[in-house]
Amino acid sequence: MDKYVVIYDNPREDTVSEDKIQDLLRDHVELVKNLHSRGIIFLCGPLEDSGGKGLLIFQAGSKDEVESYVLKDPLIINKCYDSYSIYKWIEANESNNYLLDG
Repeated sequence: MDKYVVIYDNPREDTVSEDKIQDLLRDHVELVKNLHSRGIIFLCGPLEDSGGKGLLIFQAGSKDEVESYVLKDPLIINKCYDSYSIYKWIEANESNNYLLDG
């Protein structure tokens, strides 16, 4: 399985009411908990001092698979973010000599 970094960008505060956003956040957390328990989400959380961006790291077979999970997120469905980006992450670590061997 490869790892993919997802960045939720350009949060929109005008799309849903304050009451609705709390419900969406709870639903978002339930999705994240489910994906984490299944080993699909590796890490996630908001990025401090970023204007509301969010970061999720997935373990998945493809970028398309990751996007299928992102498109089920209530925050994306309800357009709480203008955009998101998905990047395949090449992890540098001891087992691959921190990518020095090409």
